[in-house]
Amino acid sequence: MKLISNDLRDGDKLPHRHVFNGMGYDGDNISTASGVG
Repeated sequence: MKLISNDLRDGDKLPHRHVFNGMGYDGDNISTASGVG
């Protein structure tokens, strides 16, 4: 199984817009666009 996403790049940090907003985190809590290929 392979995860495909235009929002995430292999080896990069998770963009702040996709970080959870709660439990001490302050991200924007936006889901990534992804699929399985």
